[in-house]
Amino acid sequence: LCDIECFLVRRMICGLTTQGYNRLFLELLSATSTAGDISPDKVRQHLLSQRADSNRWPDDDEFLTSWLEAPLYQSITRPRLRLILRALDSGMHDGMTEPYTLKPYLTVEHFMPQTWEPNWPLPAKEGEKPEEYASRKQRRYHLIQTIGNLTMLTSKLNPVASNGPFAQKRDLILKH
Repeated sequence: LCDIECFLVRRMICGLTTQGYNRLFLELLSATSTAGDISPDKVRQHLLSQRADSNRWPDDDEFLTSWLEAPLYQSITRPRLRLILRALDSGMHDGMTEPYTLKPYLTVEHFMPQTWEPNWPLPAKEGEKPEEYASRKQRRYHLIQTIGNLTMLTSKLNPVASNGPFAQKRDLILKH
C-alpha cells in the first residue's frame, strides 16, 4: 500500500495523467497474483516496470523538480493539497512532539500572499540591471504557487493573516 500511495502521489505532484489507472491496476492485480500471493515486492516491481507516460513511476529527479517548482496550488485540488500538507505535518512528528490533531476544515493558504507587492517588497539589489530585477520578481511570482509557500489555517485566521506583512502574519500564525 505504501508503494501504491508513493506511486500515486508522485504522479500527482508531477502532473501526470490519471487516465488508464483502471487498466493499470487490473494489470497489477493480474501480474501480482499469478502465483496466488500478492507480495509488496511484486507490486513495486510491476509499478516500476511501467514505461508509458500514462503509467510510469516518476524518478527522483523528476519528482524533486516538480516538488520544488510545480505550481501545485494551481494544479492540485485543495483536498489533495490538504492531504499532502497533513502528511508533511505528520511526518515531522517524533518522540519529542506533543500529540495534536489537525482539524478537518483547515484551508490552504499562501504564506507569502499572491498580492505580495504592497507588504512584501522586493528591493532592488545594488547594481542590478532592470532585466535581472524583473527576473527575480517573476521568480517570486512563480514560487508563490509552490509547496514551500503553502500552509493550512483555520477559515477564521486565514482572512486576518491573509495579506499582512511578514512579521504580522508569522506572529498571528504562531500565536494561533
